[in-house]
Amino acid sequence: MAVKPNLLPYNIDLVDSLGVPSSFTSREVTGDDNGKVFVCSTTQVATVPTGLPVGFGCTFKGGVSFVGTATTTDERTAGVTYPWCALIQTGVDTYSAVGGKA
Repeated sequence: MAVKPNLLPYNIDLVDSLGVPSSFTSREVTGDDNGKVFVCSTTQVATVPTGLPVGFGCTFKGGVSFVGTATTTDERTAGVTYPWCALIQTGVDTYSAVGGKA
């Protein structure tokens, strides 16, 4: 019997372990946002400051753009129907946005 691939864009068990996703509106991300899952009902702006804790990362579902004093490299695939992405720390005050964007 052939194994069907997981067609979901995320791991249900991981999302459940992180808790209920939070609504996100344009603002600066903080250390308290580490590990959180955010839902953007419309396109929002996440300001990424310097000085976030080591290992910082969070996830966004919906449209989001990144600005701020930290260096953020946008490595997302453009033109996806259901955008989601992760903001992950790759170095001191350096981040990558990976996943997809509208």
